[in-house]
Amino acid sequence: MASLLGTRHEARLARQIATSFRTFGITDGTTSLLIIKLSTNPSITSSSVSEHLSAAVKGTAIDHPLENIAKMSDLKALRKMYKINGTDSKKKGGAVRDGDEDTERQELEVLAIGMMALRGQT
Repeated sequence: MASLLGTRHEARLARQIATSFRTFGITDGTTSLLIIKLSTNPSITSSSVSEHLSAAVKGTAIDHPLENIAKMSDLKALRKMYKINGTDSKKKGGAVRDGDEDTERQELEVLAIGMMALRGQT
C-alpha cells in the first residue's frame, strides 16, 4: 500500500512540474534556461548542483549567466507570461513598449521580480 501511495504522489508531482514547465514556456525546443538554486543546506554545494543539472538538462552551462540574460530574454514572452500590458511608461505601472529596449527590459524586470516575490508569498 505504501508503495502505491508513493507512486501516486510521484505521479502527481511529475504532473505539477510538467504543468509549471508549460506555464512558463519551457519545452523540448527551449534554447535558453536560467536555473537558480537557493539552499541553506550545507551539503548542497554549487558543484553538486552543477553535477545534478548536467545529468538532467541537455545543454551548455554558462559561467556568468547574468551577463547574458539580455541576450536570452524574450520580452514579448515575458509580457505575456506575467500579463504585463504594453502601455505608455508615463502611466502609472505601465511598461515601455515600442520605445527604448533597455528601458523596457529594466521595467519588465522590476515588474516580473515583484510578481515572483508576491507569488512566493501566497
